[in-house]
Amino acid sequence: MLQLPLSVALRADDNFNNFYTAQNATLIDKVQTQIENRENDGAIFYWGKPASGKTHVLQAVCDKATKLKLRAVYIPLSVANELDAEMLKGLETYDVICIDDIDNVAGNSQWEKALFELYNRAQENQAQMYFSSSCAIKEIPIKLPDLSSRLSWGLVFQLQSLTDDDMPTALQMHAKARGFELPDNVVLYLLKRYPRNMTKLLSLIDELDKATLTAKRKITIPFVKEWLEPSPS
Repeated sequence: MLQLPLSVALRADDNFNNFYTAQNATLIDKVQTQIENRENDGAIFYWGKPASGKTHVLQAVCDKATKLKLRAVYIPLSVANELDAEMLKGLETYDVICIDDIDNVAGNSQWEKALFELYNRAQENQAQMYFSSSCAIKEIPIKLPDLSSRLSWGLVFQLQSLTDDDMPTALQMHAKARGFELPDNVVLYLLKRYPRNMTKLLSLIDELDKATLTAKRKITIPFVKEWLEPSPS
């Protein structure tokens, strides 16, 4: 795996086992089948709103590829200001290439040219490519027409955000993947008191898990209340 600067890296918990598919079964099934069968039907591009799980999917792609002994690389363009477009040279030698938040470098001629050239080299090498964005291809202000065209060549999906009805199951699936049960009443308690942003809620669940392990207590509403609103000393 390519080493990235600072704390940018694959998250160990992001895999397909704890991604609640909901309305995204077609995308997830296609991605997993393509990796397993070493297929290459062109790049897969998908887009979705913030907190819809875009990064989770790409990191899960890398996780699955690595477990199948494939060489995978994940590039988060959300931190493109910390990276150099030159780093894309040579990535076509990887089996799986994941580019997150490509819309973040739209209008940057250096990055656009580097991505276009990487796309062409990757196709020649039969490397699988996966791109994510917060908006549809036609809405990304890319200045290089050939790059926009390339992104449209393969399969394009919209990643659907979870509905309010999906969230309890998704949170409990995430908790189970971490090795603990999240009671229904605790889930409802959290959902009533916190914005329904899955990224933040999953992070909250992770911190709650650590807190219960430290305190050696079960996850109950009294414990959650005490943890979230500690008494003044």
